[in-house]
Amino acid sequence: MKNKNKTSLISGLVLHVIAGIIAVLIANIMLNSYITVKSLDGINNYRIFPAKANLSFEDSEVFHDLFQAAVSDVTQLGVIKGQLETKGEFNAKKKVNVREFAINRGVEVRTKVSATYELDDLIRWGKIGVRYDSMSLIQRDFLYYFGNVLNPENFDLNDYGQLQFVGFNNVTPLDENEEPYSDEIENCVEVVSERFGKTSREDLEKLCFSYIMSNASTKPMTALDDDGGTIVTVSVLNNKYSAVDSQGDLFERVNNWVDYIELQDLIVKCIDNLRESYEIYQTYNKIYVDENASFKFMVRMQTSKGTETHTNLPELYDSADDDVTEFFSEYGKYLIYYPDSLVFMGNTEISEHQLDEYISKYKYAYPDTTHIWIGMDIKEDNPGDIFSDAAQIYNSYVPNINLMIGIIVVLGIIWIALLIVKLISAGKTYDENGEKVYVTYPIDRIWVEILIIAGILFYISEKRIFNYFYMGGNTGLESENIFFGIEITKLLDYLKYLGAGMYFSIGTNLILSSLCRRIKNNELLSSSVLIRFYNDLKKLVNLILNHRNSVISALIPVNIYMLANLTGIVLLFKYWGNKKIDLIIICLLVILNVIVEIFYFKYHAEIGDIFEALGKIRDGEVEVKLDLDKFSGETKKMADIVNNVGEGIGRAVKTSMKDEQMKADLITNVSHDIKTPLTSIINYVDLLKRLKITDEPAKEYIDILDNKAHRLKALTDDLVEASKISSGNIELEYARLDITELMNQSMAEFSDRFEEKDITVIINDAKTPAYIYADSRRMWRVVENLLNNIYKYAMENTRVYVDIVKDAGYVDVSIKNISKQQMNIKAEELTERFVRGDISRTTEGSGLGLSIAENLVKLQNGIFKIDLDGDLFKVTFKFKEN
Repeated sequence: MKNKNKTSLISGLVLHVIAGIIAVLIANIMLNSYITVKSLDGINNYRIFPAKANLSFEDSEVFHDLFQAAVSDVTQLGVIKGQLETKGEFNAKKKVNVREFAINRGVEVRTKVSATYELDDLIRWGKIGVRYDSMSLIQRDFLYYFGNVLNPENFDLNDYGQLQFVGFNNVTPLDENEEPYSDEIENCVEVVSERFGKTSREDLEKLCFSYIMSNASTKPMTALDDDGGTIVTVSVLNNKYSAVDSQGDLFERVNNWVDYIELQDLIVKCIDNLRESYEIYQTYNKIYVDENASFKFMVRMQTSKGTETHTNLPELYDSADDDVTEFFSEYGKYLIYYPDSLVFMGNTEISEHQLDEYISKYKYAYPDTTHIWIGMDIKEDNPGDIFSDAAQIYNSYVPNINLMIGIIVVLGIIWIALLIVKLISAGKTYDENGEKVYVTYPIDRIWVEILIIAGILFYISEKRIFNYFYMGGNTGLESENIFFGIEITKLLDYLKYLGAGMYFSIGTNLILSSLCRRIKNNELLSSSVLIRFYNDLKKLVNLILNHRNSVISALIPVNIYMLANLTGIVLLFKYWGNKKIDLIIICLLVILNVIVEIFYFKYHAEIGDIFEALGKIRDGEVEVKLDLDKFSGETKKMADIVNNVGEGIGRAVKTSMKDEQMKADLITNVSHDIKTPLTSIINYVDLLKRLKITDEPAKEYIDILDNKAHRLKALTDDLVEASKISSGNIELEYARLDITELMNQSMAEFSDRFEEKDITVIINDAKTPAYIYADSRRMWRVVENLLNNIYKYAMENTRVYVDIVKDAGYVDVSIKNISKQQMNIKAEELTERFVRGDISRTTEGSGLGLSIAENLVKLQNGIFKIDLDGDLFKVTFKFKEN
């Protein structure tokens, strides 16, 4: 036994070592299957899928993703270069009109005022950050800040006939010392009242204020002062840099708050956009504009300002389009697109539709005259280049991936084989006499559910430990820290995978070995607390459901008894120390329990007498009688039932014996009385047929006699067999039977008859054996009766479907056909004797075929069922699979 344990330990150690090697190989694939590149979107990881490891870098998904991202980046780069460059060079003094900038980007602009700044001022402004000053004014000062806004031209009626402020069509400047409540304002009130109806200055001011609050792109804030007036607070842009168009500050360019607020919002949006564009522009130049970059591009467009060209190939800047096309066509991967002439050439996976989608994002910057050329010139010795670095990593990793996968598969098969061997031998050992015995270990005594939960908790704790170890290993360490030629961070990743692999192997071995030992010792279900609980609960529920009366007669009295004792105990604690009350309570409890015990003993004694009488009845003494005067309550009812059971069994036995005798006599006498003259009739008809009578009427009559005689003989045989089956006077010879083979043979014998009516039989899964335990001769009679039924009653030129299905330990055989006559009868009536689907009874048949088939199936412990759905007739019989 020691050698056996030593061998098991060595095999387990080998199992775990193999698991560790597999985990390290998987770690090598997982940790090296990502290509990390820095693009405009930040640092991106691209996964190399082992299934496509045979592709070259230019044909890989990694290249396609990088190329697709680069095309999208360059599309955006063309827009940004148009914003920041002039003739291919960054122009810091480029004039930017904020209104035109917004319109070119497709932004809806309502104001007609604008401001022009130098490009470097807007970029620096964006880097410093936009700041606002708060300006707080009372409502009227706010309204008249730019001048007198109350002018009849600024008011009109809406579609509903209501007065409204329609815009700042006429704003009269106010002198420095002029009050905003002059005669001009009063005149406006009078004119508006004459045109549109009586109104007041306050009403007009409210309409104007509502217009500002509704149309301003950024709404001013309002608050109430101590006197109940309205204070309006406006965020005013702090002009860090001045416009270069000599039109003054922003307040001097507008005559109302709506235009001012929108103008300053346009300036802020322009600042933010250019700051972001400049940051991206700097990144682009590092990645794509470098003359050593693998990604080559040129974007050329004809605009109102002339030809704009953006490229990282300065030598082609002034080249003609045809020369540029010829140059890019020589690259291994290239893409050429002329939207205006519908020219699209290239050998990449990017489609014309995809490129259109990239361009459509910046329609404002790309006219239809845009021409795009893209090519790839990858050099692996170009560090820092996205495509070169990715190609180097890809080409150094891919050639080894299939080898590693092959090793993993081989080791995995070995690991599974060793695990199976260990599981087969789990718990098996030999005693001192060399005899095989099965042993258990302490882990096998743990509930199955607790074992599984413990495994899950162990896994969680293991994962947290390795995560902590992994995080701790990275703390303060840079990627330059090397240990035995491997980065420290990656080495910790390898250790994490190694630990996970070893855990998986050890945990799987422990749990599966324990389960195998339980199975071998037939202890799996018994060691499940859920199964135990389920079985006990199921029994309890069934017991309650099957004994509803006992809930009232037994449970309620028992609970009252327990409640009475509990009440007594509580009263004892409450009145503890009061001797009189304590004595009374104790006496009452004693009397109660003595009375209950007496009734309990009497009940069990009476139950014992009833059981004794039942035992005698079981042994055949049906004349046993109990004295009802000795019983009371429920036991008296039970004793009376026992007496009636004895009498009933006696009467039933006598009746049954009499019926059986009558059936036997009937079968014997009728069969003899019918068969004897019937045999004579058949013989004489046969003699008449041999006389070779040529007279047609006589010959036809002889054939009818022959047909009817044989039909009567079949009816007699069916009647005899039906009687024997119903009385149980039949012997069955059980054997293992392939029902599929039986169905195939039966269909072959009936094939000629089915061909007469053009009936096609389709057997599902006709080659798969399906074994049952039954009498082959009787099962042949069942199938023969069902096929005869189909031959007689199925519609011609139709199909018959036979399905043989094995499910949950049973073999189901179903036969479906279409009836040629309307089935105006219930399915259960078809199995009654002498009942036929043909109500007119014009077809041949005794009406006993389905009844015999059903009784034969049930006699062999099978299930027989008929289903009707319109004209669809379906018969199903079912047996346990053997």
